[in-house]
Amino acid sequence: MWEQWRQMMAGRNGLDALNKFLLIVALFFLLLGRLTPGRLFLLFFLAALIWCGFRCFSRDIGRRARENDRYLQYFDRVRSFFSSRQQSYRRRQDERWQRQEQERRQRAAYVFCSCPKCGAQLRLPRGKGRIIVTCKKCGKEFPLST
Repeated sequence: MWEQWRQMMAGRNGLDALNKFLLIVALFFLLLGRLTPGRLFLLFFLAALIWCGFRCFSRDIGRRARENDRYLQYFDRVRSFFSSRQQSYRRRQDERWQRQEQERRQRAAYVFCSCPKCGAQLRLPRGKGRIIVTCKKCGKEFPLST
């Protein structure tokens, strides 16, 4: 039986990445078709399944390979978009954690406050008593005890 299957599939496209994606899409439409009234999703299920079967049993391997390559290029662009987003999110989280850690270490020697005019964060030495602070960003002067 397996030998007959191998002989039948010789010179045919078989399963590739696009066919696997089409099978997943077909199963998704089948699930939606079972959960919703109407036959629209079941029609989409059949269309995806027929397209997958056509590609699987096709003897035009060159054309199917080009279709698969286009799908893989598109999929790589989508994957790189989301992975770059994830990496930039992780990088921002790491930078935020490093800033907070640095601020924790400096709390023994410094007092942190915000400018009442522009909201910039200022770092002042501890234990200097009552001082007049000048904001480096906007130039506002205000008294503060450290």
